[in-house]
Amino acid sequence: MKKRQLILRNPKTRLTLHTDYLEISNPINRYAVAFRHIGAIYLNKAIRVEIGTCYAICRRVPLWIIDQDGYILARVAEVKDAAV
Repeated sequence: MKKRQLILRNPKTRLTLHTDYLEISNPINRYAVAFRHIGAIYLNKAIRVEIGTCYAICRRVPLWIIDQDGYILARVAEVKDAAV
């Protein structure tokens, strides 16, 4: 099966991270998507997500932060060799 891009633009969206899938809920509907079907996630900057959740997601699939118009603002990625 082909991996798809997941674009979350509704600021009222809530994310719940599970071992094999991501649960997405908003006032209209609720659904779950397995990580094996996600190519990348584009997340609206207005969605409230903890940094730990962002880190866990970016370890599984590429995670991008977008604005309300869909323009890419940043990429969330794990730093491999960081000088402390």
